[in-house]
Amino acid sequence: MEFTRFHYVCAVAEQRSFSRAAEKCFVSQPALTKSIGNLEKELGVKLFDRSTTPIRLTYAGERYIEGMKNVLAMKQQVDREMEEIANMKKGRLIIGTPSSRSATWLPHILPVYLENYPGISLQILEGDSTELEQLLVKETIDLALISTLPILTPGIDFEAIGEEELMIVMPSSHPLFRGKELSPQPGVLYQIPPEVLQDIPFISATHGQGLYRAAQQIFDRFQIQPKTILETVNPSTAVILASQGMGFAIITVRNMNESYPVAPVFCTLEAPPFKRTLTVSWKKDRPLSLAARHLIDTTKRIASTCPALQLEPCRVLPLPI
Repeated sequence: MEFTRFHYVCAVAEQRSFSRAAEKCFVSQPALTKSIGNLEKELGVKLFDRSTTPIRLTYAGERYIEGMKNVLAMKQQVDREMEEIANMKKGRLIIGTPSSRSATWLPHILPVYLENYPGISLQILEGDSTELEQLLVKETIDLALISTLPILTPGIDFEAIGEEELMIVMPSSHPLFRGKELSPQPGVLYQIPPEVLQDIPFISATHGQGLYRAAQQIFDRFQIQPKTILETVNPSTAVILASQGMGFAIITVRNMNESYPVAPVFCTLEAPPFKRTLTVSWKKDRPLSLAARHLIDTTKRIASTCPALQLEPCRVLPLPI
């Protein structure tokens, strides 16, 4: 918006003279007079009563100045906000995160981020992998933390921030372990043959979860097809049901240290165990704001340095003879 003519009108109103206003504005009087005349034609009203000496504002002129002062104040406010956003003093990010991640990851990431950028307002939306991908495409959220590969929805870009191992949870009552001395140890997985899982009951994550996608990758890799008997969004529930003999489950090794009513056997089909990639993702071709870029960098740094988020690689042992 061009404010030069507004300043001319204000100068004439203050000086009550076109000539003195031109001197104040460092412009020739004919140029100033022509500029205001053109403005009056565009508005369809007279801003000044030229029949009096000195000239004075008409009612339309008074209303014009009052209205333009409000517009100018709004412009100045917007300019300040844009400057604050550019300098990371103000802004807003809407973050999507899997429900299973929010309680374990966000408390380590967001306090550090907000300490450095206190003017950024954050909003958190939880959902499974499919829901988060759809929210990204619709631009309902700016970033998805912490998502995993594979990403099945077109139009999404990502940066990897780390990896995590997955494990097979088996009931200790399974015939494979009969007569064997198994001593559960933290960070230890027993390697079992893939064909053991063929056609046996499987306690699955729900279709929308990243863990479901990872399980399908494992099954495709070893060309096995278990029988899904139920789905649950809660990995701990899957472990408990598996330990009770209902079937097997696939979860992350982060769940290994939890306490369960009946101790299961934690296994793997290969050494080292299957790993899935953790990511921060966003809509492809959508420019990342400076606030979003800094949150990505903060997440990558915390993911690689925070002890609470670090897990030692599991040791893989063969089943005792």
